[in-house]
Amino acid sequence: MEKNEFEININYCKAKYFLCYVVAVLGIVILYYFYNYRLDLLWNKGGYWYPFIFITPGLLLALGKIFDTLSFYNLDIVNRIFRNIGDASWNIFLIHVLMFDTVCQVYIKMTDKKWIMMGFLCIIGGIIINNIEKTIKLKLLGKV
Repeated sequence: MEKNEFEININYCKAKYFLCYVVAVLGIVILYYFYNYRLDLLWNKGGYWYPFIFITPGLLLALGKIFDTLSFYNLDIVNRIFRNIGDASWNIFLIHVLMFDTVCQVYIKMTDKKWIMMGFLCIIGGIIINNIEKTIKLKLLGKV
């Protein structure tokens, strides 16, 4: 029985997805190794950053699969939250850079909880600034 082109393409896509997941697991293993056994290379030689090159594609595919599965349920609030974060991504980035530069210049001792709090503040601040920016644009265009 001969497979048609569509079936071959589906199998090829599944193989690529599987490869991305395997590479992501490999990246997690490498990160674990650097973190637990070669802490000296973690920051000095890029051991903390390079494994994420392997982790990111598989993580994004997994998140896409999760959100595709969740799309069958009526989760409008989740879609609105992610849409707002996506709309405000540039502002979130700018606030993130500003806050991190401030932390580096002042050299505040940061714990894990403080880093996470700063990340949430960046997201909330970026969304607020984006909404203010949208309001100003609408007023300038006379649509409010």
